[in-house]
Amino acid sequence: MRIGVFDSGIGGLTVLKEMIKYHPDQEYIYFGDTKNLPYGTKSKEELLEVASKVVDFLVSQDVKIIFIACGTVSSSIYKELSGKYRIPLVNIVDTTIAEIKRKGVNNLAVLATPATINTHIFKDKLKDVNVLEVSCSQFVPIIENKVESKFKKLYIEQYLKQIKKECIRDVVLGCTHYPLLEKEIKNYLGEVNCYNMGTILATSTYLKPGKRNLEIYFSHSYDGLSNKVNEILGSKVTIIEKQV
Repeated sequence: MRIGVFDSGIGGLTVLKEMIKYHPDQEYIYFGDTKNLPYGTKSKEELLEVASKVVDFLVSQDVKIIFIACGTVSSSIYKELSGKYRIPLVNIVDTTIAEIKRKGVNNLAVLATPATINTHIFKDKLKDVNVLEVSCSQFVPIIENKVESKFKKLYIEQYLKQIKKECIRDVVLGCTHYPLLEKEIKNYLGEVNCYNMGTILATSTYLKPGKRNLEIYFSHSYDGLSNKVNEILGSKVTIIEKQV
């Protein structure tokens, strides 16, 4: 099956990696919209405009299903975006919320972009859970080399100090970029359960085995991007720069 996966940048590769791990015999087409990054600070109107262009491209590539590997799009404009297309669009946030409910978590911290936090989607859909929402506006720019890495430790302490103070042990990485900071997050918080939305999506999805193939597109290439992609996926891949 030809499967589309998209995100604002390299974060969605953490989802793609899990999809390939659990469903290797598929044809994946990944699109990272690095030209319009970050998504997490955009208005709903801006998000719908840029995300629609990406979906239009994936549809033109004859994909049969699209996995939205972006917490911001999933939480902010999923209803509006999915309503525009006949092709199935899978929401990564809803699958994560279902897993949290299944686990019976009582106290939860959600790390996410400002756009996702402003929807309060986790609080609204987890009525019986004490949810601490943490807006992490600088994590994506740090990961995508838009902010100097020397500030990484400063922002980790700034965003996570309340979680540490309240001794919350279950943490949702509510943006698909954030698993790339999971080691640093755990080093600061200690023993916590970090919920990787990509792993949850991959393990909760059934796909009939087919043919293997992988195509990687980005709307803008930058120094070090290829190395980051290869490091995340654990293999050398060819990147195609594509404007949409």
